Amino acid sequence: MTNCATRLRVEVKDETKVDTDEKWVNELDAKGVIRSGKSLQIIYGAHVIILASHIK
Repeated sequence: MTNCATRLRVEVKDETKVDTDEKWVNELDAKGVIRSGKSLQIIYGAHVIILASHIK
């Protein structure tokens, strides 16, 4: 997992175990999700830096 200024970047082993985009947006306060195979970019905005530090 890494992050940039607005996105949380995650590589997963099994993308079928990742929740739906709706769950990320409606329950986990993400602004959106970009999927590309086993890579996810979860858009949170500027507070992603705080979220990433808590996860790490």
